[in-house]
Amino acid sequence: MTSALRRIATAAGIACAAASLLAAGQQNPAPNQTTASNQQQPVFRAGTNLVTVDAYPQRDGRIVTDLKPEDFEIFEDGKPQKVETFNFIRIEPTVPDAERKDPNTVAESLKLAADPKNRVFALYLDVYHVTIAGSHDIRRPLTQMIENLVAPDDLFGIMTPYLRPRDLALGRRVLGVEDQLNRYWPWGQRDSILHDPADQEIEQCFNINPSSGQDWLVNDGASTRRLTDVLIDRRREDATLSHLEQFVAYLGSIREARKALLLLSPGWVLFHRDDAILGQIQSGLRRIGGPPGAAQALGQLMYKDAPQSACDTLAMHLLTLDDQQRLRELIDFSNRNNVTFYPISPNGLQTLDTPINQEVYANPNAAPGDTILLQELNRSRDRSSSARTLAENTDGIAVVDTNNLRDGLKQIVDDQSAYYLLGYYSTNTKTDGKYRRIEVKLKQPGIKVKARRGYVALTAESAAAGAAASIAAAGKSAGPSPVDEALRALTRLDKDPPLITYAVASATDLVVVAEVSSAQIEHGGWSQGADAQATVTDAAGAALGTIKGRIEPGTRAVSLKVPLGFGAGPWHVLVRVDGPDSFDDRVDVKPPAGTLLGDLLAFRGTPAATSALRPVADFEYRRTERVHLEWPELQPLDQRSARLLDRRGQPLPIEATATERSSPGGQLLAVDVNLGPLAPADYLLEVTAGHGADTERRVVAFRIVR
Repeated sequence: MTSALRRIATAAGIACAAASLLAAGQQNPAPNQTTASNQQQPVFRAGTNLVTVDAYPQRDGRIVTDLKPEDFEIFEDGKPQKVETFNFIRIEPTVPDAERKDPNTVAESLKLAADPKNRVFALYLDVYHVTIAGSHDIRRPLTQMIENLVAPDDLFGIMTPYLRPRDLALGRRVLGVEDQLNRYWPWGQRDSILHDPADQEIEQCFNINPSSGQDWLVNDGASTRRLTDVLIDRRREDATLSHLEQFVAYLGSIREARKALLLLSPGWVLFHRDDAILGQIQSGLRRIGGPPGAAQALGQLMYKDAPQSACDTLAMHLLTLDDQQRLRELIDFSNRNNVTFYPISPNGLQTLDTPINQEVYANPNAAPGDTILLQELNRSRDRSSSARTLAENTDGIAVVDTNNLRDGLKQIVDDQSAYYLLGYYSTNTKTDGKYRRIEVKLKQPGIKVKARRGYVALTAESAAAGAAASIAAAGKSAGPSPVDEALRALTRLDKDPPLITYAVASATDLVVVAEVSSAQIEHGGWSQGADAQATVTDAAGAALGTIKGRIEPGTRAVSLKVPLGFGAGPWHVLVRVDGPDSFDDRVDVKPPAGTLLGDLLAFRGTPAATSALRPVADFEYRRTERVHLEWPELQPLDQRSARLLDRRGQPLPIEATATERSSPGGQLLAVDVNLGPLAPADYLLEVTAGHGADTERRVVAFRIVR
């Protein structure tokens, strides 16, 4: 994809979202959104947890409007709960757009989003799997649906895979969204001949078969296709699912009540491991002397401009996907975050799945009866099936396999026309951080109900943090939690700086890591490396020396070690990098404050344990990489542990391996985490070290970008 076309696709998200925040004004009462049936305010009870549940009871596809609190039964992990609050909310979006009042700030929009009485809608443009014709044809029915769906108090935003989830802007005015959808209608990229930088990386790696010097063709079921086309299709599906996982996590973090995610997508093939294509790559490489074994054979590819290890890791990752399992995990994750999917296929009825810009030939070795047409039909069916599965298992509606989009979109409007908002105080007061299943039943027969399926309980730490926040709000002092401090360190990445510097001090050295941002690397021009230097001054500003180094070709970071023969700190470091462009950055360094552990140094590597480790300053990783962290041991340790947490401090079932190793400067505590199973998001790594009765806990935040 050219930079101009990428700007158009990105603008379809940025401009739509930003347009909803242009109008200023105070929030007005919504005359056409009504709340009835015993509207109640919850009474706070110390030591208990008020849980809100949004329920959508329907009979014959229509909302049932005359229910009372005693008609509902709520169970948490099978135990009955008492309905304490009860509201019926009917939506009548008939107010002119000019009368809708947007929040003035992002903070205000997030506060409104947290209110369960305000509905939240997110429109997700699956740019990789929607055709240009589909993005054109969906404009009018989609804008009409938005007009009939969004009420005065509702919040609406738009998202694409090119945007960070935290860039979602929620507003109430919809005219700007409609205008941008009409203006930037060619956002669909399914059949485009233009590729974005990630696709170009695949082209660089696998365009030419090293054994023949011709286009690299592989047998893909009943067809023969270019290897790059096969891998690009897989990368795009992988990128979309990864981004959706991250977006669902963000929606769950801003609001407990239901979030409606309108997914403009035909669905996905759901790729799985393909040993046949791995074998074909291996076979081709044997003819030029490559060693046996798929993984080893990939390491012998004749790459152009891409580093060999990057191509190895990328190919193995894409050809060993298990996206059926990832869809199951996305469904479970969405239910835990109370996100309902409404897939809408702008492509309409389709027989052939392969984009028109790809060349497809018959595979002479295909199994009897296995034809290209049958394969195309099966893949189109698989896409529709994945969309239906996602909708049905998150209580949504799928509008697929139809050219009559209007009737399908009307179903979505009707499904969101009214709901009940129930509240109960959980009888389980444990702060164990576990997932609790919610089940809503109705005593009246013949009524089906869709409702929130569960929530994650507070941990002891998060409950204590909440108590500390309450104390601080009452005017007493309460410092930021280690989790908040760790996450705050990532906020510097939000402004996309071109150069990031990280520095720590030990008893003998000052280590400075300078790293060029991944965005700068993707822009090109850094393949020859760059010169770097760090100038150190003391607290009074007196120069203490300059150390020079070089960012080697194929890398983007350098570690500079400054001997500490002067002063006790703190120190100020000015870093300059000279390459295609010149960038400066500053960082302040304090003396280490720990008694058991020194200050952290971070590295990145591939999942292979023997891979080279590269220094890290930005703490931003890809899923194909491994996080490696090191702390100097200031005293012998008799206990050590590590665990991975999400950004809310909840433990994740991903192994974090803590080991000790020797270095010229002494013993190091090292922790490794492979990132393949994780979605793009912010994470925390918690390390606990002990010596006798003394313990130290360190919390480090890092970000996975794709």
